[in-house]
Amino acid sequence: MRVTLVTGSDAVLRRRMQAVIADERWTVGDAGPGTADSLAAAVSAAARAGLNGALALSLHPSLDPLETALVLQQHWAMEHPAARVRLSDVVTVAHARELRALLHEGGAHDLDAPEASAQRIEAATAIVVAGGDDPRLRHLVRALNPRSPVLDERGLDRSRYRGVLRAPVDDLGRCQGWMLALRGALLSGPAVDVVVFRDPRPFHPYRLAEVVERGLAPSRVGTIWRSRGLVRLASRVERVGSWCTAGEVLRLDPTTMTSDDPEAPAGQELVLMGSGLRRAAIVDALGSALLTPGELLEGPMAWAGYADPFPAWQSAHGH
Repeated sequence: MRVTLVTGSDAVLRRRMQAVIADERWTVGDAGPGTADSLAAAVSAAARAGLNGALALSLHPSLDPLETALVLQQHWAMEHPAARVRLSDVVTVAHARELRALLHEGGAHDLDAPEASAQRIEAATAIVVAGGDDPRLRHLVRALNPRSPVLDERGLDRSRYRGVLRAPVDDLGRCQGWMLALRGALLSGPAVDVVVFRDPRPFHPYRLAEVVERGLAPSRVGTIWRSRGLVRLASRVERVGSWCTAGEVLRLDPTTMTSDDPEAPAGQELVLMGSGLRRAAIVDALGSALLTPGELLEGPMAWAGYADPFPAWQSAHGH
């Protein structure tokens, strides 16, 4: 059984893609707001009952596609080592209106919607764009996920879909634009600017909050569409943080990496993508939030007492 996950905020568009992808005998509705484990078990039960072919499974927007895909892969690798069930693709259907919110155009009623859209695009092996052919949107999508093909929803049928070479599903989580940029494999082009910021020093949390509030305004640094990376806050030096912005909202969450993890970065590793970005202004703004030489000498005991306006980290997750 070959399983394709179909993600997107629009249920109608997801159902259209299911019809394009799935075998004739499969009619699969929205998976609903369940857990990845429950989805894996349901598909395994169908496989044990003798069903096979191409299954297109629509993911509820509340499910993170990357986390869901990784859980499904692990579950089926253990339960079906002979590849009776395997994840074939993760297809994201994005409407032009939600992509424009990432460009800071048109706004979004839900402040978390741009972040969810960006995550779905970054996790995909193929992206289908509906609602118009705006070249800027294709540039945005390619910056977020350079290795996956971008298809037009208009006139897309089964033969055209199957004729497209999609990104390998084994590369999920590793072909995201920001990760490629950190490896030097994603450079600025005529339509998208990319700025990489690295520094071994921790951020002062209060000054970083001020930079996020005012120092990275479009009038100062250009329009930031998306930024991702790993950060160290002096007040939380024991754990590495995950930095995500899409639209106008910053998410600063804990990762599973501790400060002594061999894979943890020495300090800040951030990638910013957008239009008209002014690299020097971005470096100056973020640099102003780094600890000064005098603050570095104070040490972690003093850092723990710094004013820290960011929400507390209740639990850690992967990045």
